[in-house]
Amino acid sequence: MNYGTWSLLGGWQVKRVTNKVVGPTNLFYNSTNSNWHIVFYNGTNGSLDLEAGSYSNGFSISTLIGGGGRFSNALRKSDGSYTLSYARDGANTMYLMNTNEGSNWTTVNSSAAFGKRAGAAGAVFNSAMWMLGGTSDASYATSDVYSSTDGNTWSAASGTPFSARTLQGAGVLTGTQFTNGSRMFVFGGSDGTIPLNDVWASDDGANWTQVTSAAPWGARWSFGYTVFNNELWVMGGSGASTTYNDVWHSADGVNWTQATASASWAVRRDFEVLSKDGKMFLIGGNNAPTGNLGDVWSSTDGATWTQLVTGGVFGTRHSHQTTVFDDKLWIYGGQENTAFDAWYSYDGKNWTRTNNSPGYMYDATMLTYNNAMWILGGSSGNTRLESSLKSVLWT
Repeated sequence: MNYGTWSLLGGWQVKRVTNKVVGPTNLFYNSTNSNWHIVFYNGTNGSLDLEAGSYSNGFSISTLIGGGGRFSNALRKSDGSYTLSYARDGANTMYLMNTNEGSNWTTVNSSAAFGKRAGAAGAVFNSAMWMLGGTSDASYATSDVYSSTDGNTWSAASGTPFSARTLQGAGVLTGTQFTNGSRMFVFGGSDGTIPLNDVWASDDGANWTQVTSAAPWGARWSFGYTVFNNELWVMGGSGASTTYNDVWHSADGVNWTQATASASWAVRRDFEVLSKDGKMFLIGGNNAPTGNLGDVWSSTDGATWTQLVTGGVFGTRHSHQTTVFDDKLWIYGGQENTAFDAWYSYDGKNWTRTNNSPGYMYDATMLTYNNAMWILGGSSGNTRLESSLKSVLWT
């Protein structure tokens, strides 16, 4: 077998292999870690396929993840790493490569311009990352806005701000009805004394207009929010004396529709909601006085919810960070006994823990931007706020 030369991207590394032919099947042996890889040629569609069944050393069949050329398949290990088997068409070249995404975190700026910050909302808007409001060393609730195109240099927006708040929601909607084709929104949260249910909008990130002073979902903070089907979604959270499990949505931030007054998941606060593959996924949270939760639910309409995980898979937690990256749902940190971990899932039901994480962190802002996951600010203790900015690069 000719190993040849291959230019690798995104942290892939070549593992030297020895080929043996077993009938129509190629059995590849990795002499570095003594793993065997079974690949066979599919004469029907001209591809290299993985033999059906279980694999030793924690391998299982994964989705196609590229690599170039005509033939490429992947094995996914239970530790979060991949082995990509790649045969270059015409050259009969076989490569085994691996990576461990979500494990190699890099501190980009240990003293970002937005300062020590937790409970801020974040968004990707106008080709930049945005940090909106939150709690700082100087004030429990802030109204400042910062943006960055590289994660290292942050600029404070100068304009008409929204009113000060923390633990609020944010989202970006797109469409020709908006001046520049998209609009960023900030909604709800707490001003440090009372919960809020107002909605603010901006076409440039600097100048904000209050589009409604009292959305019908009532004043609340620490709620779940996402953008789904190009609408803003608000669900659950805490009011002045009530914790909710209702679900609301809006296409403009002004007019809101209630999808359900009482979802099938328990009332909660400090949880996360992600959108992927035509579904919303609700993850964890806190249901005082019961405590932290570790369940996962999904919905295609916000009214009907299906429970995917009852608990015990990734533990219970609240105030954690989540994002969608590389076609996966990601969970990082949060408040629990030892929430130093990072997990991912393709479907919300089956979860894999990565080998590493940036360390204990909660109430941070997590975004996907420029082919990377970014963690902005957050708290790593009861009183100490972090101003560190960390990212795992996947380019």
